[in-house]
Amino acid sequence: MKLSIIIVTYNSSSLIKTCLQSVFKFNDIGDQLEVIIVDNNSGDFNELSEIVTKEFSNVKLISNAENKGYGQGNNVGVRNSTGDTILIMNPDVILFKPIFNSILSTFTANPETLLIGMKQYETTNKLGQSFLMLNSSPIDLFIHKICKKIDFYSSKMFCFSGACFAISKDAFTKVGMFDENIFLYSEERDLHYRLLKLNGTIIYKKDLGYIHPVEDRGFNVTSIIRAMKSLIYVNEKSGRSKDVTIQNELNIYKVLKLKARLLGRKNEVDQLDLVIQGIKNMN
Repeated sequence: MKLSIIIVTYNSSSLIKTCLQSVFKFNDIGDQLEVIIVDNNSGDFNELSEIVTKEFSNVKLISNAENKGYGQGNNVGVRNSTGDTILIMNPDVILFKPIFNSILSTFTANPETLLIGMKQYETTNKLGQSFLMLNSSPIDLFIHKICKKIDFYSSKMFCFSGACFAISKDAFTKVGMFDENIFLYSEERDLHYRLLKLNGTIIYKKDLGYIHPVEDRGFNVTSIIRAMKSLIYVNEKSGRSKDVTIQNELNIYKVLKLKARLLGRKNEVDQLDLVIQGIKNMN
């Protein structure tokens, strides 16, 4: 069995070297590992190409003529892969221990396995967002925090973070791969909903993990609004009402705004006001 890592890049030349160094440092399956980078028409493609050519000549680099989104880029990579198992990986992911042999062994020992998720870390000592809630409301947010704290996962309640997960190539193609109507955000939710319709198992391997620091990205109103639009699309696909999705998200951000106000974080309150108004305008 072979494992193909797919990494989609967009102006990621400053990140890719550290990512690839960690991949090959902890390669515990030798020639069974295939690494494919799909660049989504980046402005720094020449820098990326130079890094790969000089330091990682065994990596396959594909230049996408047009940036059609994260999902489409991954689909290109999967179509050009030779592995039976796919590992979707963001270019800012860093491995800190071997994971590949365990992933392949799990798929081999359990042929019904569809997808494997792992622990996401901010640092090696701090747990990140390993999984995301499928439903969104203040109550669900509270449940998610509790489950994160006790490290409890349920495929009926959560989907794994799209930053790094392993999936059966057969299952991925059976459900239609990533929906290319989604440019960015909520791809993992949409894929999760479709995988649940198959007769198989989704596994959370707590002994495996990766670093994906997101806390230092700051508060980006534009990204939140874009993510909201993707969430509405995915929820409508799965039979969830747009109005309910909007109201649930409004409730969450109102709670976050109240918390920020109580803590005296005026700048955060102002930013949350912009998010709330942006969501209201989606009605």
